[in-house]
Amino acid sequence: MFEIRLLTAKDAGALWTLRLEALASVPEAFGESAAEHRATSVESIATRLAGGGADSFVVGAFDAAGLAGTAGYYRDTREKRRHKGHIWGMYVAPRLRGQGAGRALLLEAIRYANTSPGLRTILLSVSETQPAARRLYERAGFVHYGTEPHALRVGDRDLAEEFLVLTLY
Repeated sequence: MFEIRLLTAKDAGALWTLRLEALASVPEAFGESAAEHRATSVESIATRLAGGGADSFVVGAFDAAGLAGTAGYYRDTREKRRHKGHIWGMYVAPRLRGQGAGRALLLEAIRYANTSPGLRTILLSVSETQPAARRLYERAGFVHYGTEPHALRVGDRDLAEEFLVLTLY
């Protein structure tokens, strides 16, 4: 079993650690590298978690051992783009995979983001190496709208990123 809830500043250390695990174990799935993440302080993560409300947050999945999954969200701030939000950093630790945690995280992120007035679409990207993640997003209603070839360079490999959108109205 697992619990889904919004992360707070008190969860910053656990988020920092789980994010490093994600970036190190599946580097082809994320735009940030483990080395870049190591340069990020726990304090800066705590600050970001402390005050975003429905416009910027991270949802976590917790099991008996602690934080085991995340889904981040932020909303565009510019006037002409404020109707759009973005899911980022979806990750479920191996110990919780196959139990519905990814779906629960995604649906809670969408639900909470949708409490913010005027939100019309939620966007995300997924590496071509992550077909299970893409299926999860499509089952939640996201549709493909484009592909960027050579979007990520991991070692000596170029990877495409697929872009998906969920329309809320």
